Amino acid sequence: MNHFDTPANCKQEMKADQNFNFYMTDLENWQPMKKVAEVFPQFTQQQLKRLFWQRKKHPGLSTCYRQVGKRGYVCLPLFGLWLAGQLPEQRS
Repeated sequence: MNHFDTPANCKQEMKADQNFNFYMTDLENWQPMKKVAEVFPQFTQQQLKRLFWQRKKHPGLSTCYRQVGKRGYVCLPLFGLWLAGQLPEQRS
């Protein structure tokens, strides 16, 4: 039995999933991709554009991004969690 199988860790994972739902359902968190470079100045607009074009190659990145018509939107809190390696898809 590893440390990931403990009941405390299962409760933490369920709580984390609820937090992800909170982030995803708050429309203020979803910003046009053009504004993401303003919030994360360490990335250029071109870097972000390329990163999200290749989102299928990076586990969890698709969770942070939605395409609506021709516009792309990024959930900023989830993108921050993705950068930190904290999304469930990154842990498996």
